[in-house]
Amino acid sequence: MNEKIDVIITGSLGPNAFKIIEESGIKAYKCGNIAIKSALKKLKNNELDEIKLVGPSHNKMDQ
Repeated sequence: MNEKIDVIITGSLGPNAFKIIEESGIKAYKCGNIAIKSALKKLKNNELDEIKLVGPSHNKMDQ
């Protein structure tokens, strides 16, 4: 990854994405389908849970 990313906000991370994010030292936080402004506010207020476990695979590459 060539970008300076510290945090991502997502619904879940499949096995491949989880591995890349974890190896890059980026923190991932879980958030439902809400407006970006609301998600950022929740992040700022420490109201989002950090994703620490891999989610389900979204394609057949991991099976």
